[in-house]
Amino acid sequence: MRKKDVNGNYILSSKNMIGLGNYSVDKTGSGSVNNKAGRIIVPARELDENQRTLLINAIRSFRASGGTPAANAYAEAGAYMMGTRTAETEEKKLLTKY
Repeated sequence: MRKKDVNGNYILSSKNMIGLGNYSVDKTGSGSVNNKAGRIIVPARELDENQRTLLINAIRSFRASGGTPAANAYAEAGAYMMGTRTAETEEKKLLTKY
């Protein structure tokens, strides 16, 4: 049986690996959000006190705006977990150009 805190919420083990991402963001630097890209704000790590603090501070800084393109959000999170990206980088474009 898993432990709960005084509010009845399950307590997550420090063995859990948790990170935080944000969708949509300006991945191209054009100044506009295209609803197709995301970013990792807090990389997934074991949930020790430092990671908990990083997550709490990141969540507190969120400001609601727009919507979340679910399919793109899942793709970005999945790509991160596989160690890749959904958007091509400028470096990769230059390398494949020649």
